[in-house]
Amino acid sequence: MRYIEQYLSRFAEPEIELIEQIVGQYTKVLAIPVHAEGDNIRHTITSIPNWDKLLVILVINGNQDDLTSPTLKANISSHRWLHHHFGQAIELQKGHQLFQLGSSAMLMIDRFTPLNSLPSKQGVGLARKIAADIALALYQSGKLKTEWLHCTDADATLPSDYFKHAENHQFVAYHYPFEHYHDNSEIERAATLYEISLRHHRLGLLYAGSPYAFHSIGSLLKINLHAYAKVRGFPKRQAGEDFYLLNKLRKLGKIGALQGDAVRLSGRVSSRVPFGTGPAVQSLLAANQDIFYHHRVYQLLALLLSHCNNQITNHLFAPPDNDCTPTNLEDIQIINKLLSTTGYQSKLEQLWNKYTDPQRRAQHLLMWFDGFKTLKVIHTLTDLNFPRVRLEAAVANAPYGDNQWSNTSTDDLNLLNKQLQKMELAAQSI
Repeated sequence: MRYIEQYLSRFAEPEIELIEQIVGQYTKVLAIPVHAEGDNIRHTITSIPNWDKLLVILVINGNQDDLTSPTLKANISSHRWLHHHFGQAIELQKGHQLFQLGSSAMLMIDRFTPLNSLPSKQGVGLARKIAADIALALYQSGKLKTEWLHCTDADATLPSDYFKHAENHQFVAYHYPFEHYHDNSEIERAATLYEISLRHHRLGLLYAGSPYAFHSIGSLLKINLHAYAKVRGFPKRQAGEDFYLLNKLRKLGKIGALQGDAVRLSGRVSSRVPFGTGPAVQSLLAANQDIFYHHRVYQLLALLLSHCNNQITNHLFAPPDNDCTPTNLEDIQIINKLLSTTGYQSKLEQLWNKYTDPQRRAQHLLMWFDGFKTLKVIHTLTDLNFPRVRLEAAVANAPYGDNQWSNTSTDDLNLLNKQLQKMELAAQSI
C-alpha cells in the first residue's frame, strides 16, 4: 500500500531496520512499553495467552533524565528478568535483542541504556510508536500476517480470550474491557473510584451523542495497521498519546468496544506520567476529591451537539427532543454564549455555506468537532458553570441508564462499578 510505504519512509522510527534480522512469519503481534517496572513485568509476560506464531515487541525505555535515577535500575532489572525467564537471546544492532521461542519470538528494544535512551521529555508515546512502527514494517514485508496490532502495558494482566476476538473492518480500532486491582485495599478503593469516574464519563458522552465516546487507555488498544499508517502513528508524548491517536483514528472509522474477559490493570500509585491512573490514584489517596463531571455538563453537551447537527442539516436551532435533557431558556443561553465565545457558531456557518450535501457537512463536523474539542467544551462548562462533584452527587443525578445507577448505594464501589460495566456492555459500539 502506497500510504504505508510513505509512512515507513518518511515518519517511521529507525528501529524498523531491525525487521531484516527477524525471521519467521507471525499471525499475532503485541506491543508493550516497559518503563521502571523491575521484575514486575513477569505478571504481564506470563499472562500472555496463546504464544503460537506470536511476536511480542518490548520497548524498555527511559529518557535522558532517567540515567541516574531508580528508573534505570528498574529497567536493568526488567532486562535481567527477561534473560532469566527466556534464556539466551540473539544480539541485534545497538543492543536490541531477539528471543526465538519456537514459532514465536520476543523482540526487546533497548531505549533505556545511556547511548539508546529516549530524548528528554519523551516517553511512552515514542515507545509505543517504535513498537507499532516495527509491526507495520513487518506487515508490509509479509512477515506479519495480520493487520491488527495489540497494545498493552507492563502492569496489565491479559485474559485467556485476549487474541480470540473477531475483527470487523468497519472499525479502525477497539478497546478491551478492563478492571483495576491492587493487593492493598485502600489503594484498590481509590483505583475503583477512579475507574467508576472513567465509566461515568464514557456513559455521559454516549448519552450526549458524542461520536468520541470511548475509553482512551493505551493498555487496552487493538489497532488496524492500515489506519495507523494513515494517521501517521502514535504521537511522541509523555502522556495522552492514546487519546490523541484514537482521536485521529475515529475520523477514519469507528472505535469498537470489545466484550469478553477483562484486562486487569494495576491500580498502583505512580507519578511516571503527568496524568492517568497512577497520578489519579495517588491524588485520591490524599483526599476524596470531586472527580466526577457534573451531570449538567453532559446534558448541555447533548444540546450543543444536537444544535450543531441541526445547523449543518437545517440551518436552525432546534433543541433535542429528549426527556432527560432540559431545554429551558437558561440552557439555550448557555449554549449560545458558548458558541459565540469559542467561534464555533462561525464554523458551523462555514460548513453550511461550503457544502451543499448534508452528508458531507456531517462528515466535516465529525472531523472538526472531535474528541479534543469535546473535552474543551466539557472543561469550559466545568470551569464556568458546573464544577466537578463527588461520587454521591454523580450517582444521584446521572443522566444516563434510566436512573438505574441512582438507586444504588455508594457504599459498595464494586457493585457500582459492575453496574456501570453492564451499562457499557449494553451500549452500542460507536
